[in-house]
Amino acid sequence: MFNIGDTVLYDMWSVCKIVGTEEQEINNSTASYYLLQPVFEQDTTLYVPQNNTVLLGKMRPLLSESQAEEILASLPHAELIWIEDERLRQQRYQEIITHGDRKELSSLIRTLYLHREKQQKSGRRLHISDENAFHQAKELLFRELAFVSGVTPKEIENKLSASANKCNVFD
Repeated sequence: MFNIGDTVLYDMWSVCKIVGTEEQEINNSTASYYLLQPVFEQDTTLYVPQNNTVLLGKMRPLLSESQAEEILASLPHAELIWIEDERLRQQRYQEIITHGDRKELSSLIRTLYLHREKQQKSGRRLHISDENAFHQAKELLFRELAFVSGVTPKEIENKLSASANKCNVFD
């Protein structure tokens, strides 16, 4: 399925490199694990049981460079997904973050970017839960786009900000 040296997306950790496998005995049962090292947090090692289909399902292949370019180009025009009811909004936004679909993450980022701009114009801030969702979505998507494109996540954010300011594409 996956090999040592592969780079994958894993859950909320974003881009991870499979650095090895290891067997561990727990309660007289031996299990094999993938050892994953998050690319942007290299002091961490994650152990993913090779026989746990739920956790293995959270390991996904990275975008190709052309797919990353397509996501970057489409982000300023992504569908808006604002939900007025705060409870429903937070539930849906958390589903998007957990699922990790790049197009939905793009929509979430654009929606919260625009809402933040609107709030700032009236002297207000984003609700803390919206701010957290905005940060998580940006971190997940921008880390993958950065890794695939060979730049830093900050460079991805700066590129999108410059595009937004130059072309008003987020308005």
